[in-house]
Amino acid sequence: MYFNRATPRAARLAAGGVLALTDAVCEGKLRAGFAIVRPPGHHACSGAMCGFCFLNSVAIAARAALARHPRTVRRVLVLDWDVHHGNGTQEIFDDDDRVLFVSLHRFGKGFFPGTGAPTWAGKDAGRGHTVNLAWAHEGMGDAEYLAAFDALLMPICRQFSPDLVLVSCGFDAAAGDPLGGMALSPLGFAAMAARLSQLANGRVVYALEGGYKPSVAARCTLAVLRLLVGSPELRAVRAAAAAADLTRPSFARLTRGAQHAIESCARSQLPFWSVLATRTRTRTRTPNPELEPEP
Repeated sequence: MYFNRATPRAARLAAGGVLALTDAVCEGKLRAGFAIVRPPGHHACSGAMCGFCFLNSVAIAARAALARHPRTVRRVLVLDWDVHHGNGTQEIFDDDDRVLFVSLHRFGKGFFPGTGAPTWAGKDAGRGHTVNLAWAHEGMGDAEYLAAFDALLMPICRQFSPDLVLVSCGFDAAAGDPLGGMALSPLGFAAMAARLSQLANGRVVYALEGGYKPSVAARCTLAVLRLLVGSPELRAVRAAAAAADLTRPSFARLTRGAQHAIESCARSQLPFWSVLATRTRTRTRTPNPELEPEP
C-alpha cells in the first residue's frame, strides 16, 4: 500500500466522483457513464484498506443508490471484471440480497487476493447473491469471457432484474497487461459492456479499477467509451450482444480450463437461479443440484 498525506483526499474525490455519476444516472440526467478515477476501490473492505484501495467507491455508490433512490433502485448488480477478485465488495454485500455481486477473476496458485472461490455464493439473506467465475488458468480471452457471459452470467443477471448496474471496471485482464496474464482485447471489453447495456434499461455506471500498463488500459477504456456513446464502428458489437446465445458446439471449442471454470460456477449457483436448470442441461454437463456452496 502506498500512502501519503494526500491519499485520504484523493480517495474521497474518487469515491465522490463515482457517487456523483451514479446519482446523475439514477436521477435520469445521464443514461450511463464512466468514472475515470484513482485510486481504485474494490479491495477495500468495510473496515480495512487493501490492495491499493482505500474507499470502495462502487460499494459506496451501490449502498447510496439504494438509500437515496428507493423508488427507482431496489436491486443493484455490481459486476467486477478486474482480473483480481473484488474481495472488499464481496465482504460488504455478502449478506445483502438487494445487491448481486458478480466477479470474473483469476483464482488459485497464490494469485492476489486469494478469495473468490466459485463455491462461495454468499451467506444468510445474501445466499445466491455472490457469483464467482474463477479462472484457474492464464490466457483467457474474448471467447472465454463472452462464453461465461452468454452461458451463465447474463441469464442470472436477467433473472435478478437489476434497476442499476455498477461495473468495477479494471483492465488488468487485457492482453499486454504485465500482471494479469489474460488475453482480453479492447473489443472484448466493449462486447461485455454491450451485454450489460441490455440490463436496467441501460443504466450502467463504470468505475475504473485495475490496470498496470497505461497504454493498454487507455485502449480498453476508449473501446468502452465508444460503445457507450454509440460509435458507428461498434454497432456490430451491440447487434452481436443482443443476439448472443452460446451453442453447445461453441462451448465445446473452449479450452477445458474455461469449460471447467464456467461449470464450477454453474454448479454452485444452480440452487439459487431457476434459469440455470434448463440452460445447464443444454449448454454444459449436468451439474449436481445437491452441491452446497462453501466458504
